Amino acid sequence: MNENDKEYQSSLKSLETENIVDRKFYRPIGFYFAKLLSHTKVTPNMVTILSIFVGLGGGVVFYAYAIQSWVGRCRYYLFGVGQYHGLH
Repeated sequence: MNENDKEYQSSLKSLETENIVDRKFYRPIGFYFAKLLSHTKVTPNMVTILSIFVGLGGGVVFYAYAIQSWVGRCRYYLFGVGQYHGLH
């Protein structure tokens, strides 16, 4: 077992604390990014702030799609706008 494997194993919590998705998916990805960023000036708080903005950006995209979809459905049902010719 190399040094990274030992360090990764020591970072794991008990089985009662973490579920299988955390252990098999999130924890290895998070450990990889932590090791990658440990030699930079990026702090954990910076990563947290960045994740907030990424989450807000994703929410805006989903919201914009939902509004666009809702407006399109209203136009279709109320005015028949957007209907394909021959499929009335």
